[in-house]
Amino acid sequence: MPRTAGGRFGVVDIGSNSVRLVVYDALCRAPFVQLNEKVICRLGAGLEARGRLDPAAVGSALAALRRFRILLDGLGVAAVDAFATAAVRRASDRGHFLSLAEHALGRPVAVLSGEEEARASALGVAGGFHAARGLVADLGGGSIEFAAVDGLSVRPLGSLPLGTLGMRDALARGRRAAEAAVSRAFAGCAETLRAMRGERLHLVGGGWRAIARIHLGLARSPLQLVHGLTLDAGTLLALAGELRTVRPERLVRLPGLARRRVETLPAAAFLLETVIRRLEPEAVLFSATGLREGRLFARLEAGEMARDPLLEGARRLAAADARDAAFAAPLTAWLAPLLADVPDHLRRLHEAAVLLSDTGWREHPDSRARESFGRLLRFPFLGVDHPGRVFVAHAVFLRYGGNAKDPAVRPVLERLDPAARRAATALGTAMHLAYRLAGGVGAILARSRLRREEGELVLEAPGELLPPDPSVLGGRLKRLAKAVGAGGYRLEAGRERRR
Repeated sequence: MPRTAGGRFGVVDIGSNSVRLVVYDALCRAPFVQLNEKVICRLGAGLEARGRLDPAAVGSALAALRRFRILLDGLGVAAVDAFATAAVRRASDRGHFLSLAEHALGRPVAVLSGEEEARASALGVAGGFHAARGLVADLGGGSIEFAAVDGLSVRPLGSLPLGTLGMRDALARGRRAAEAAVSRAFAGCAETLRAMRGERLHLVGGGWRAIARIHLGLARSPLQLVHGLTLDAGTLLALAGELRTVRPERLVRLPGLARRRVETLPAAAFLLETVIRRLEPEAVLFSATGLREGRLFARLEAGEMARDPLLEGARRLAAADARDAAFAAPLTAWLAPLLADVPDHLRRLHEAAVLLSDTGWREHPDSRARESFGRLLRFPFLGVDHPGRVFVAHAVFLRYGGNAKDPAVRPVLERLDPAARRAATALGTAMHLAYRLAGGVGAILARSRLRREEGELVLEAPGELLPPDPSVLGGRLKRLAKAVGAGGYRLEAGRERRR
């Protein structure tokens, strides 16, 4: 049954390659991860040949589950969703393992069907992106799940036994054996997936995220963030083709690759090639949200799930870190004369930046701009792509008086198109003025207003609110006038405005 937002929520994911515990700080639309622990057990290793779970892997998994029980109890996590996926689903001894697993964890463990797994992965992607549309492919150690996503609507398309562990074994027998395994697996849903050809493809799973991190490292990207990374199919095909044939001793030297991924990375690369060639996507997006987040989102009521995840995350961060989160409302009203020409797709980014505009106040004055920029650029917000992150971070950077020519910032600003950069600059410059004028107090800010008058930008405020030295505000007003394209500016000491 769906549930409204609540306290801590734990997920125990018994996968084919790893066993993982994730504790989210709240059961809500924009949860933050409090604990994330993974143990590589490889329950699915050798399953195709043996039909049963490997005893050594079972021992490792049970030890992990016993530790997870201690952590969950210590953190006081009452709501826990524990489940197993492809390896346990297909093992002949699944009943025996589940009995041991539930005893070790102290909680019931569900076994997800392929359809349930595909649905949850797609819902995780739907919740992790803003208005996601296209195809979701989730690669695990024992299977790939496919689903269609359109906003918050998801539709499972199939679960194929093509995980990294089985494909690693097939590749060891030669390329022909691997291609035969792929052909057999795709035979049952070829027509269904063919209908999705040319759509945007959202990739989920640790093996594919490892490839994304390698790309970011090789490209020396100034934004080393996997979630929301968007690449064209040709770039990924070339990289996957190289990774499939690289020797293990060279793989370990690749930037961003964890040692535990070396053994299965060629299989992940081969499967990525396979999926891209068959689906010919218009673009490929990497997602950090998937199965576990989807299981959380499935518990939320429709109204909660329909909220904008970026704005919900910004509100939660502001509530914790801003001096007065309520200042966002009068600040938004004060900024309204500057927003008339802002494109609709940037308005939610404006709102997020306003909500986050005072979250860096505890930093040293000399470093607030840079620290805020770096933090917001990499903060685990949902529902925002890379350019959107840069927009929000840049606006708050300027709110704290940052210099756009700062060498620590300039390379990242290239991710913004000219129109978005102008809008972020105007917003940040305006907030810099607003905070200096009102000190972050909404009632004070409401006594002043901005207006455009015959090509000029005018700041009107009662004389007693203005600093004795007019240059204190004049310089900021001048920069704002330039940012919004006003021909001039004027600081006007008016009478008290009546409400």
